[in-house]
Amino acid sequence: MTGEKKCWSRLARNLKLEGENWKVRLIEEDFMKRMWDVEGV
Repeated sequence: MTGEKKCWSRLARNLKLEGENWKVRLIEEDFMKRMWDVEGV
């Protein structure tokens, strides 16, 4: 796990309230692909 991912993981744990369940999906790679996809524009 990279340092940045560890940081976000720690932040999410601190924000989550007791009894809550969260699903976290890293979207950076998908975002970059879609942000620069100009096909059909």
